[in-house]
Amino acid sequence: MPADSPLFTRPFVITCLATFFFYLSFYLLLPTMPLYVAGKGGTPAQLGLVFGLFAFMAMVLRPPVGWIIDTRGTHLVLLAGMAIFLLASLGYTAAGSVETILALRLFHGMGMGLFPTAATVLVAEVAPPARRGEAMGWFGIANSAGLIIGPAAGTALAARMGFPALFLSAGGMAALGLACTAILPRVGRPPEARGRAVRWRDFFSRAAILPSAILLFLYLPYGALVSFIPIIATRRGLGNPGVFYTVFALAVLVVRAKAGRLSDRRGRAAVILPGMLVAALAFAV
Repeated sequence: MPADSPLFTRPFVITCLATFFFYLSFYLLLPTMPLYVAGKGGTPAQLGLVFGLFAFMAMVLRPPVGWIIDTRGTHLVLLAGMAIFLLASLGYTAAGSVETILALRLFHGMGMGLFPTAATVLVAEVAPPARRGEAMGWFGIANSAGLIIGPAAGTALAARMGFPALFLSAGGMAALGLACTAILPRVGRPPEARGRAVRWRDFFSRAAILPSAILLFLYLPYGALVSFIPIIATRRGLGNPGVFYTVFALAVLVVRAKAGRLSDRRGRAAVILPGMLVAALAFAV
């Protein structure tokens, strides 16, 4: 693909739009699920499980999902991930106990293991290689845009109209994402990949160990933060806890597109190392 090939092609734009709806559905519930579980008498341990179970299922699924994408393509994986988000969001409206909610969180986490994995692969495939970092920056903006809107809107919606309306709204966003995903063109897989036998080594790559470790250490404290910020903000009377996520996302939005271009020119380490340092300082403060 020539270096001057266009980035904003139909597959790329539709993928970013579907990703926006996917994450908007997720972020509507980000600050509100702990409040919902607490309102049903959930313990601090159960509040932690709200995101712990979700993240666990997403993590467990990603290696086999990667192999499925390599051998079967991204389309069905994208559809399945978005459909799970739709069904899980609607399922919360009927959840009568904390245990049922936690079971739904496991199911919901399957969607996070499916859709973002396939969408990232699709973006990498349709983007010109020389602009791949920029493409990932714009793709990340679709995520951040959902974070700007979702948490504050979700908290306000739950306060004014109740949790059932919130869950229906999250399901509606997932339905819009599903409609976008359905019209995505199918990106073919190499003929030699189709029907290939599964091998354990297909699930692991030495080159991925260091980036994976970096992400692990970055998201461990972040997971604790997003689990308890809503409860802490509510107990201290700090107003809408979703505003925290909005401010966070605005900072991400400002940096992300330029960081993608910088990583194309200077290498990935030129972006990763300063980013990790800033994150460490922020958590320390």
